[in-house]
Amino acid sequence: MFATRMVWLAAALVVTMSVEALAQDEPTVGVGSRVRVSAPEVAGDELIGTVDTVRNDTLVVLAGDPSVLWIVPFPSIAKLEVSSGKRSHAGRGAGIGFLAGLVIGGAIGYASGDENCGGSGWGSLCIEKSELAVAAGLGFGLVGIGIGALVGSGFEAERWAYVPLENIRVGPAPQVTSGLAIWLSWPSG
Repeated sequence: MFATRMVWLAAALVVTMSVEALAQDEPTVGVGSRVRVSAPEVAGDELIGTVDTVRNDTLVVLAGDPSVLWIVPFPSIAKLEVSSGKRSHAGRGAGIGFLAGLVIGGAIGYASGDENCGGSGWGSLCIEKSELAVAAGLGFGLVGIGIGALVGSGFEAERWAYVPLENIRVGPAPQVTSGLAIWLSWPSG
């Protein structure tokens, strides 16, 4: 009964996460967007910077240290990606910490457990190797989750969304503040 409920709960979570992923708005590239541009003819390797201007045939990116304006014609762009923000590795760290704690705790528990507890009386504490291995593994695993999440939260990585170049359209971007910006859009299918 419990296992059936868990399977239904897991299925509901997967469906919910899939619907949310499909419902996300397609990313836009506009003035102020952080982009990663691969244009070997213009910049050699790749540029990571902020979009300064978007024209009908050109993307102007402020990149480098010191900052330089790079004028990149669309035909010379091999790959264009827009930043979707930074994300910490707390979840990954928690998972690694749990697994490390599970293995270490299990090994310590197994090594500390007793071989045969049959027939022992009330006066002595006897815990089988396998039982102590499971208990210690889970205990160390829970501690590992906290330590791993704490360590992982100190590491951030930028996430990038690929922009298919053949689907780029240029037009005015909606603005929350006053002014006018240019945005790029593409179908996400």
